[in-house]
Amino acid sequence: MKKFRPDALIFVVFITLFGIMNLLNPDKPTISLQENRKLTEKPIFTVESLFNKSYFTNWNNYYSDTILYRESLIQLNVNAKKNFGLGKDQISIVVVGNQPAPTKSPKPTSTPTPVESAVPTDINSPVPTDNIPEDTNTSSPSPVPTGTNEPIEEEPTGYGEATGMYITVGDETFKLDSYSEEAYDNYANYINKIKQLAGGDIEVYSMLAPSRSTYLALTKYDFLSSRAANVEQINSKIDSSVKNVNVLKTIVEHVDEYIYYRTDHHWTHLGAYYGYTELMKTMGLEKEIVPLEEYDEKLVVEGYLGFYNKPYLTQADYDNPDTIIAYYPTVDYTYTYHSAQYGTVEKRLINKERATPEKDYYLLFSDGGFGTYSVITTSADTDKSCMVIKDSFGDSLISFLLPHYKTIYVLDSRTYNKEYCDNLNIVDFAKSKEVDDIIVNYWITNITYLDDFMAKAYSTLD
Repeated sequence: MKKFRPDALIFVVFITLFGIMNLLNPDKPTISLQENRKLTEKPIFTVESLFNKSYFTNWNNYYSDTILYRESLIQLNVNAKKNFGLGKDQISIVVVGNQPAPTKSPKPTSTPTPVESAVPTDINSPVPTDNIPEDTNTSSPSPVPTGTNEPIEEEPTGYGEATGMYITVGDETFKLDSYSEEAYDNYANYINKIKQLAGGDIEVYSMLAPSRSTYLALTKYDFLSSRAANVEQINSKIDSSVKNVNVLKTIVEHVDEYIYYRTDHHWTHLGAYYGYTELMKTMGLEKEIVPLEEYDEKLVVEGYLGFYNKPYLTQADYDNPDTIIAYYPTVDYTYTYHSAQYGTVEKRLINKERATPEKDYYLLFSDGGFGTYSVITTSADTDKSCMVIKDSFGDSLISFLLPHYKTIYVLDSRTYNKEYCDNLNIVDFAKSKEVDDIIVNYWITNITYLDDFMAKAYSTLD
Protein backbone atom coordinates (compact mmCIF):
# COMPACT_ATOMS: atom_id res chain seq x y z
CA MET A 1 0.00 0.00 0.00
CA LYS A 2 1.41 3.36 -1.04
CA LYS A 3 2.31 5.80 1.70
CA PHE A 4 0.11 8.88 1.97
CA ARG A 5 1.96 11.96 0.72
CA PRO A 6 0.45 15.15 2.22
CA ASP A 7 2.98 17.28 0.35
CA ALA A 8 1.76 15.91 -2.98
CA LEU A 9 -1.86 16.54 -2.00
CA ILE A 10 -1.05 20.10 -0.98
CA PHE A 11 0.72 20.65 -4.29
CA VAL A 12 -2.24 19.31 -6.33
CA VAL A 13 -4.73 21.41 -4.35
CA PHE A 14 -2.57 24.52 -4.77
CA ILE A 15 -2.17 24.03 -8.51
CA THR A 16 -5.89 23.38 -8.94
CA LEU A 17 -6.95 26.43 -6.97
CA PHE A 18 -4.38 28.61 -8.71
CA GLY A 19 -5.63 27.44 -12.10
CA ILE A 20 -9.26 28.16 -11.20
CA MET A 21 -8.36 31.60 -9.83
CA ASN A 22 -6.45 32.35 -13.02
CA LEU A 23 -9.37 31.35 -15.26
CA LEU A 24 -11.86 33.37 -13.21
CA ASN A 25 -9.64 36.43 -12.95
CA PRO A 26 -11.62 39.24 -14.67
CA ASP A 27 -8.68 41.65 -14.81
CA LYS A 28 -6.64 40.04 -17.56
CA PRO A 29 -3.66 42.10 -18.78
CA THR A 30 -3.48 42.99 -22.47
CA ILE A 31 0.14 44.12 -22.69
CA SER A 32 3.40 43.14 -21.02
CA LEU A 33 5.46 46.07 -19.82
CA GLN A 34 8.33 43.67 -19.12
CA GLU A 35 8.45 42.39 -22.69
CA ASN A 36 7.00 45.45 -24.45
CA ARG A 37 4.49 43.40 -26.43
CA LYS A 38 0.81 42.67 -26.77
CA LEU A 39 -0.34 39.55 -24.94
CA THR A 40 -2.36 36.78 -26.56
CA GLU A 41 -6.07 37.53 -26.70
CA LYS A 42 -8.73 35.05 -25.65
CA PRO A 43 -9.29 32.76 -28.66
CA ILE A 44 -12.62 32.69 -30.45
CA PHE A 45 -13.98 29.25 -31.25
CA THR A 46 -14.44 28.31 -34.89
CA VAL A 47 -14.82 24.94 -36.55
CA GLU A 48 -11.71 25.60 -38.60
CA SER A 49 -9.61 26.42 -35.52
CA LEU A 50 -10.86 23.26 -33.85
CA PHE A 51 -9.78 21.01 -36.71
CA ASN A 52 -6.42 22.68 -37.36
CA LYS A 53 -5.74 22.58 -33.59
CA SER A 54 -4.98 26.32 -33.43
CA TYR A 55 -7.87 26.82 -30.98
CA PHE A 56 -6.17 24.74 -28.30
CA THR A 57 -2.76 26.20 -29.07
CA ASN A 58 -4.14 29.73 -28.73
CA TRP A 59 -5.82 28.80 -25.45
CA ASN A 60 -2.51 27.54 -24.14
CA ASN A 61 -0.79 30.78 -25.19
CA TYR A 62 -3.61 32.86 -23.72
CA TYR A 63 -3.41 31.03 -20.40
CA SER A 64 0.36 31.41 -20.28
CA ASP A 65 0.25 35.11 -21.19
CA THR A 66 -2.45 36.00 -18.65
CA ILE A 67 -1.43 33.86 -15.70
CA LEU A 68 -1.71 35.54 -12.30
CA TYR A 69 1.33 37.56 -11.22
CA ARG A 70 3.02 36.90 -14.55
CA GLU A 71 5.04 40.14 -14.58
CA SER A 72 6.21 39.53 -11.01
CA LEU A 73 7.22 35.96 -11.82
CA ILE A 74 9.22 37.14 -14.85
CA GLN A 75 11.00 39.74 -12.75
CA LEU A 76 11.63 37.18 -10.00
CA ASN A 77 13.30 34.93 -12.56
CA VAL A 78 15.36 37.84 -13.89
CA ASN A 79 16.49 38.84 -10.40
CA ALA A 80 17.38 35.27 -9.50
CA LYS A 81 19.56 34.90 -12.57
CA LYS A 82 21.14 38.28 -11.95
CA ASN A 83 21.87 37.59 -8.28
CA PHE A 84 23.40 34.20 -9.00
CA GLY A 85 25.36 35.40 -12.04
CA LEU A 86 23.49 33.18 -14.49
CA GLY A 87 23.22 34.00 -18.16
CA LYS A 88 26.26 36.26 -18.32
CA ASP A 89 28.40 35.76 -21.42
CA GLN A 90 26.52 32.57 -22.23
CA ILE A 91 25.57 31.47 -25.73
CA SER A 92 21.90 30.69 -26.22
CA ILE A 93 20.46 29.25 -29.45
CA VAL A 94 16.69 29.11 -30.01
CA VAL A 95 14.87 27.76 -33.07
CA VAL A 96 11.33 29.07 -33.43
CA GLY A 97 8.92 27.56 -35.92
CA ASN A 98 9.59 25.07 -38.66
CA GLN A 99 12.67 26.74 -40.10
CA PRO A 100 15.86 25.01 -41.28
CA ALA A 101 19.19 25.95 -39.80
CA PRO A 102 21.28 28.16 -42.07
CA THR A 103 23.66 26.33 -44.35
CA LYS A 104 27.30 27.21 -44.76
CA SER A 105 28.46 29.99 -47.01
CA PRO A 106 31.90 31.48 -47.64
CA LYS A 107 33.36 33.54 -44.81
CA PRO A 108 34.70 37.02 -45.49
CA THR A 109 38.41 37.57 -45.06
CA SER A 110 37.83 39.56 -41.87
CA THR A 111 34.90 39.85 -39.51
CA PRO A 112 34.44 42.93 -37.33
CA THR A 113 33.20 42.49 -33.78
CA PRO A 114 30.44 44.74 -32.44
CA VAL A 115 30.96 46.43 -29.09
CA GLU A 116 28.51 47.40 -26.39
CA SER A 117 26.88 50.80 -26.13
CA ALA A 118 25.91 52.33 -22.81
CA VAL A 119 22.21 51.67 -22.26
CA PRO A 120 19.94 51.67 -19.19
CA THR A 121 19.79 48.62 -16.94
CA ASP A 122 16.44 49.06 -15.18
CA ILE A 123 13.90 47.19 -17.25
CA ASN A 124 11.04 48.20 -14.98
CA SER A 125 11.42 51.91 -15.60
CA PRO A 126 8.77 53.41 -17.87
CA VAL A 127 9.80 55.30 -20.96
CA PRO A 128 11.24 58.49 -19.42
CA THR A 129 9.31 61.46 -20.69
CA ASP A 130 12.17 63.79 -19.83
CA ASN A 131 14.18 62.05 -22.53
CA ILE A 132 11.44 62.63 -25.07
CA PRO A 133 11.70 66.31 -26.07
CA GLU A 134 8.74 68.32 -27.14
CA ASP A 135 8.34 68.12 -30.89
CA THR A 136 9.42 71.65 -31.68
CA ASN A 137 10.23 70.71 -35.24
CA THR A 138 7.76 72.55 -37.43
CA SER A 139 8.66 70.54 -40.46
CA SER A 140 5.61 68.31 -40.21
CA PRO A 141 2.06 68.87 -39.04
CA SER A 142 0.26 66.82 -36.44
CA PRO A 143 -1.55 63.87 -37.97
CA VAL A 144 -5.00 65.20 -38.84
CA PRO A 145 -7.19 62.77 -40.80
CA THR A 146 -8.52 64.08 -44.05
CA GLY A 147 -10.34 60.84 -44.84
CA THR A 148 -13.19 59.30 -42.89
CA ASN A 149 -11.16 57.09 -40.55
CA GLU A 150 -7.77 57.11 -38.88
CA PRO A 151 -5.70 54.30 -40.45
CA ILE A 152 -5.09 51.22 -38.37
CA GLU A 153 -2.66 49.58 -40.78
CA GLU A 154 0.68 49.10 -39.07
CA GLU A 155 4.12 48.21 -40.33
CA PRO A 156 4.64 44.50 -39.51
CA THR A 157 7.82 45.04 -37.52
CA GLY A 158 7.32 43.00 -34.39
CA TYR A 159 3.93 41.62 -33.53
CA GLY A 160 3.73 38.77 -35.96
CA GLU A 161 4.82 35.24 -35.20
CA ALA A 162 8.61 35.18 -35.02
CA THR A 163 10.13 32.17 -36.76
CA GLY A 164 13.67 31.17 -37.56
CA MET A 165 16.89 30.68 -35.64
CA TYR A 166 17.93 33.14 -32.95
CA ILE A 167 21.20 33.28 -31.09
CA THR A 168 22.20 35.37 -28.10
CA VAL A 169 25.90 35.92 -27.45
CA GLY A 170 26.54 37.90 -24.30
CA ASP A 171 24.02 40.73 -24.43
CA GLU A 172 23.32 40.70 -28.17
CA THR A 173 20.56 38.78 -29.93
CA PHE A 174 20.67 37.89 -33.62
CA LYS A 175 18.23 36.38 -36.08
CA LEU A 176 20.27 34.28 -38.45
CA ASP A 177 19.87 34.52 -42.20
CA SER A 178 18.94 31.53 -44.27
CA TYR A 179 21.14 30.81 -47.27
CA SER A 180 19.13 30.39 -50.47
CA GLU A 181 20.58 30.51 -53.96
CA GLU A 182 17.04 30.54 -55.35
CA ALA A 183 16.14 33.56 -53.23
CA TYR A 184 19.17 35.47 -54.44
CA ASP A 185 18.34 34.69 -58.06
CA ASN A 186 14.76 35.83 -57.53
CA TYR A 187 15.79 39.12 -55.94
CA ALA A 188 18.28 39.82 -58.73
CA ASN A 189 15.64 39.04 -61.35
CA TYR A 190 13.18 41.32 -59.52
CA ILE A 191 15.60 44.25 -59.48
CA ASN A 192 16.60 43.63 -63.10
CA LYS A 193 12.94 43.63 -64.14
CA ILE A 194 12.35 46.93 -62.35
CA LYS A 195 15.20 48.44 -64.33
CA GLN A 196 13.97 46.90 -67.57
CA LEU A 197 10.49 48.39 -67.04
CA ALA A 198 11.89 51.73 -65.88
CA GLY A 199 14.03 52.23 -68.95
CA GLY A 200 16.93 54.60 -69.32
CA ASP A 201 15.23 57.72 -67.94
CA ILE A 202 14.97 56.43 -64.37
CA GLU A 203 17.97 55.34 -62.31
CA VAL A 204 17.38 52.22 -60.20
CA TYR A 205 19.31 51.67 -56.96
CA SER A 206 19.45 48.33 -55.17
CA MET A 207 20.10 48.92 -51.48
CA LEU A 208 20.12 45.68 -49.47
CA ALA A 209 20.37 46.28 -45.73
CA PRO A 210 22.58 43.59 -44.19
CA SER A 211 21.35 41.55 -41.26
CA ARG A 212 22.91 41.91 -37.82
CA SER A 213 24.06 38.34 -38.09
CA THR A 214 26.04 39.25 -41.20
CA TYR A 215 28.91 40.05 -38.86
CA LEU A 216 28.51 37.15 -36.49
CA ALA A 217 31.43 34.74 -36.72
CA LEU A 218 31.89 32.08 -34.10
CA THR A 219 34.73 29.71 -34.87
CA LYS A 220 33.21 27.40 -32.30
CA TYR A 221 30.02 27.16 -34.37
CA ASP A 222 30.98 27.09 -38.01
CA PHE A 223 27.39 26.86 -39.28
CA LEU A 224 26.77 30.29 -37.72
CA SER A 225 29.52 31.87 -39.78
CA SER A 226 29.19 35.37 -41.16
CA ARG A 227 26.82 35.97 -44.08
CA ALA A 228 28.76 38.91 -45.53
CA ALA A 229 29.63 36.92 -48.63
CA ASN A 230 25.92 36.48 -49.32
CA VAL A 231 25.46 40.21 -49.95
CA GLU A 232 28.28 40.21 -52.47
CA GLN A 233 26.87 37.09 -54.11
CA ILE A 234 23.46 38.72 -54.58
CA ASN A 235 24.94 41.91 -55.99
CA SER A 236 26.96 39.90 -58.50
CA LYS A 237 23.70 38.65 -60.04
CA ILE A 238 22.27 42.13 -60.63
CA ASP A 239 22.59 43.76 -64.06
CA SER A 240 25.26 46.44 -64.42
CA SER A 241 22.60 48.98 -65.46
CA VAL A 242 21.34 48.90 -61.85
CA LYS A 243 23.28 50.96 -59.31
CA ASN A 244 24.33 48.66 -56.45
CA VAL A 245 24.63 50.46 -53.13
CA ASN A 246 27.32 48.70 -51.11
CA VAL A 247 25.73 49.13 -47.70
CA LEU A 248 27.85 46.26 -46.40
CA LYS A 249 30.99 48.34 -46.94
CA THR A 250 29.89 51.32 -44.89
CA ILE A 251 28.42 49.14 -42.12
CA VAL A 252 31.76 47.37 -41.78
CA GLU A 253 33.51 50.74 -41.52
CA HIS A 254 31.25 51.71 -38.61
CA VAL A 255 30.71 48.33 -37.01
CA ASP A 256 32.05 49.48 -33.63
CA GLU A 257 29.21 52.00 -33.38
CA TYR A 258 25.61 51.50 -32.24
CA ILE A 259 24.20 50.71 -35.69
CA TYR A 260 21.92 47.77 -34.88
CA TYR A 261 19.61 47.23 -31.96
CA ARG A 262 20.49 44.39 -29.60
CA THR A 263 16.95 43.11 -29.17
CA ASP A 264 15.61 43.94 -32.62
CA HIS A 265 16.49 43.01 -36.18
CA HIS A 266 16.42 46.61 -37.45
CA TRP A 267 19.32 48.94 -37.90
CA THR A 268 19.31 51.99 -35.67
CA HIS A 269 18.72 55.44 -37.12
CA LEU A 270 22.49 55.88 -37.03
CA GLY A 271 22.87 52.66 -39.03
CA ALA A 272 20.34 53.94 -41.56
CA TYR A 273 22.29 57.20 -41.76
CA TYR A 274 25.41 55.32 -42.79
CA GLY A 275 23.34 53.47 -45.38
CA TYR A 276 22.19 56.87 -46.67
CA THR A 277 25.79 58.10 -46.96
CA GLU A 278 26.67 55.10 -49.11
CA LEU A 279 23.63 55.75 -51.29
CA MET A 280 24.79 59.33 -51.84
CA LYS A 281 28.26 58.14 -52.76
CA THR A 282 26.76 55.70 -55.28
CA MET A 283 24.78 58.60 -56.76
CA GLY A 284 27.98 60.62 -57.09
CA LEU A 285 26.69 63.14 -54.54
CA GLU A 286 29.19 62.62 -51.73
CA LYS A 287 29.68 66.36 -51.32
CA GLU A 288 25.95 66.81 -50.69
CA ILE A 289 25.82 64.44 -47.71
CA VAL A 290 24.29 66.23 -44.72
CA PRO A 291 26.74 65.83 -41.79
CA LEU A 292 25.28 64.00 -38.82
CA GLU A 293 26.06 66.93 -36.50
CA GLU A 294 23.53 69.04 -38.40
CA TYR A 295 20.79 66.78 -37.06
CA ASP A 296 20.84 68.60 -33.75
CA GLU A 297 17.27 67.79 -32.72
CA LYS A 298 16.79 64.22 -31.55
CA LEU A 299 14.17 62.02 -29.94
CA VAL A 300 15.58 59.66 -27.30
CA VAL A 301 13.56 56.67 -26.08
CA GLU A 302 15.15 54.37 -23.52
CA GLY A 303 14.26 50.89 -22.32
CA TYR A 304 13.42 49.45 -25.75
CA LEU A 305 12.94 45.69 -26.00
CA GLY A 306 12.36 45.21 -29.67
CA PHE A 307 11.29 42.56 -32.17
CA TYR A 308 12.79 39.80 -30.07
CA ASN A 309 10.41 40.62 -27.19
CA LYS A 310 9.53 36.96 -26.71
CA PRO A 311 9.93 34.62 -23.73
CA TYR A 312 13.35 33.51 -24.97
CA LEU A 313 14.95 36.86 -24.17
CA THR A 314 17.98 36.20 -22.01
CA GLN A 315 19.09 37.80 -18.79
CA ALA A 316 21.60 39.90 -20.73
CA ASP A 317 18.81 41.28 -22.94
CA TYR A 318 16.79 42.38 -19.93
CA ASP A 319 19.84 43.93 -18.28
CA ASN A 320 20.69 45.87 -21.45
CA PRO A 321 17.57 47.11 -23.25
CA ASP A 322 18.05 49.23 -26.33
CA THR A 323 17.90 52.99 -26.70
CA ILE A 324 16.24 54.53 -29.75
CA ILE A 325 17.83 57.76 -30.96
CA ALA A 326 15.85 59.29 -33.82
CA TYR A 327 17.04 62.35 -35.74
CA TYR A 328 14.37 64.85 -36.74
CA PRO A 329 14.49 65.97 -40.42
CA THR A 330 16.43 69.13 -41.17
CA VAL A 331 14.00 70.45 -43.79
CA ASP A 332 10.29 71.26 -43.69
CA TYR A 333 7.97 68.66 -45.17
CA THR A 334 4.47 67.25 -45.38
CA TYR A 335 3.96 63.50 -45.19
CA THR A 336 0.67 62.21 -46.57
CA TYR A 337 -0.42 58.63 -46.21
CA HIS A 338 -2.73 57.25 -48.93
CA SER A 339 -4.78 54.14 -48.29
CA ALA A 340 -7.37 52.39 -50.43
CA GLN A 341 -9.32 51.65 -47.26
CA TYR A 342 -8.81 54.77 -45.14
CA GLY A 343 -8.23 57.62 -47.56
CA THR A 344 -5.53 60.21 -46.81
CA VAL A 345 -3.98 61.19 -43.49
CA GLU A 346 -1.20 63.59 -42.58
CA LYS A 347 1.59 61.93 -40.59
CA ARG A 348 5.04 62.58 -39.13
CA LEU A 349 8.28 60.84 -40.04
CA ILE A 350 9.34 60.83 -36.38
CA ASN A 351 6.34 60.49 -34.07
CA LYS A 352 7.18 60.32 -30.38
CA GLU A 353 3.59 59.34 -29.56
CA ARG A 354 4.39 55.88 -30.92
CA ALA A 355 6.75 55.24 -28.00
CA THR A 356 4.13 53.64 -25.75
CA PRO A 357 4.18 50.16 -24.15
CA GLU A 358 1.28 48.80 -26.21
CA LYS A 359 3.13 49.49 -29.47
CA ASP A 360 6.44 48.54 -31.01
CA TYR A 361 8.58 51.64 -30.43
CA TYR A 362 10.20 51.20 -33.84
CA LEU A 363 6.87 52.30 -35.35
CA LEU A 364 7.75 55.88 -34.40
CA PHE A 365 9.73 55.87 -37.67
CA SER A 366 7.35 56.79 -40.52
CA ASP A 367 4.51 56.90 -37.97
CA GLY A 368 3.63 53.23 -38.19
CA GLY A 369 1.65 53.40 -41.43
CA PHE A 370 2.52 52.13 -44.83
CA GLY A 371 -0.82 52.00 -46.66
CA THR A 372 -0.95 51.82 -50.44
CA TYR A 373 1.63 54.58 -50.87
CA SER A 374 2.77 57.78 -49.18
CA VAL A 375 3.89 61.13 -50.56
CA ILE A 376 6.45 63.37 -48.89
CA THR A 377 6.75 66.92 -50.20
CA THR A 378 9.77 68.86 -48.97
CA SER A 379 11.15 72.40 -48.96
CA ALA A 380 14.42 71.19 -50.51
CA ASP A 381 15.92 73.42 -53.18
CA THR A 382 15.62 70.89 -56.00
CA ASP A 383 13.14 69.63 -58.57
CA LYS A 384 14.17 65.98 -58.26
CA SER A 385 11.79 63.26 -57.14
CA CYS A 386 12.19 59.60 -56.27
CA MET A 387 10.26 56.49 -55.32
CA VAL A 388 11.38 54.34 -52.39
CA ILE A 389 10.25 50.70 -52.52
CA LYS A 390 10.94 49.39 -49.04
CA ASP A 391 10.18 47.17 -46.09
CA SER A 392 10.39 48.34 -42.47
CA PHE A 393 14.15 49.02 -42.78
CA GLY A 394 13.30 51.84 -45.16
CA ASP A 395 11.30 53.62 -42.46
CA SER A 396 14.57 54.65 -40.82
CA LEU A 397 16.15 55.70 -44.12
CA ILE A 398 13.53 58.00 -45.59
CA SER A 399 14.05 61.04 -43.36
CA PHE A 400 17.66 61.37 -44.53
CA LEU A 401 16.55 61.67 -48.17
CA LEU A 402 14.47 64.82 -47.62
CA PRO A 403 17.23 67.40 -48.33
CA HIS A 404 17.81 65.87 -51.78
CA TYR A 405 14.31 65.52 -53.26
CA LYS A 406 11.33 67.81 -53.72
CA THR A 407 8.96 64.83 -53.71
CA ILE A 408 9.42 61.32 -52.35
CA TYR A 409 6.93 58.54 -53.07
CA VAL A 410 7.06 55.65 -50.62
CA LEU A 411 5.47 52.26 -51.05
CA ASP A 412 5.70 48.78 -49.61
CA SER A 413 5.26 45.98 -52.12
CA ARG A 414 3.43 43.92 -49.48
CA THR A 415 0.49 46.33 -49.50
CA TYR A 416 0.60 48.04 -52.87
CA ASN A 417 -2.90 48.24 -54.37
CA LYS A 418 -2.87 48.54 -58.16
CA GLU A 419 -6.61 49.21 -58.42
CA TYR A 420 -6.22 52.24 -56.15
CA CYS A 421 -3.40 53.47 -58.40
CA ASP A 422 -5.23 53.41 -61.75
CA ASN A 423 -4.31 49.73 -62.20
CA LEU A 424 -0.63 50.65 -62.66
CA ASN A 425 2.21 48.41 -61.58
CA ILE A 426 4.77 50.06 -59.31
CA VAL A 427 7.13 51.03 -62.11
CA ASP A 428 4.38 52.50 -64.27
CA PHE A 429 3.15 54.33 -61.18
CA ALA A 430 6.67 55.75 -60.75
CA LYS A 431 6.69 56.78 -64.40
CA SER A 432 3.32 58.50 -64.01
CA LYS A 433 4.87 60.60 -61.24
CA GLU A 434 7.92 61.35 -63.43
CA VAL A 435 10.38 60.29 -60.75
CA ASP A 436 14.09 60.51 -61.39
CA ASP A 437 15.19 57.63 -59.17
CA ILE A 438 13.79 54.35 -57.83
CA ILE A 439 15.47 53.23 -54.60
CA VAL A 440 14.79 49.66 -53.46
CA ASN A 441 15.67 49.23 -49.79
CA TYR A 442 15.00 45.76 -48.38
CA TRP A 443 16.38 43.82 -45.44
CA ILE A 444 18.42 40.92 -46.83
CA THR A 445 16.59 38.36 -44.69
CA ASN A 446 13.22 39.33 -46.18
CA ILE A 447 14.18 38.28 -49.68
CA THR A 448 14.61 34.67 -48.56
CA TYR A 449 10.86 34.38 -47.96
CA LEU A 450 10.11 33.31 -51.51
CA ASP A 451 6.48 32.29 -50.98
CA ASP A 452 5.53 35.49 -49.21
CA PHE A 453 7.66 38.59 -49.38
CA MET A 454 9.16 38.20 -52.85
CA ALA A 455 5.95 36.78 -54.30
CA LYS A 456 4.14 39.98 -53.31
CA ALA A 457 7.02 42.04 -54.66
CA TYR A 458 6.78 40.31 -58.04
CA SER A 459 2.99 40.79 -58.15
CA THR A 460 3.46 44.56 -58.19
CA LEU A 461 5.39 44.36 -61.47
CA ASP A 462 2.67 42.59 -63.46
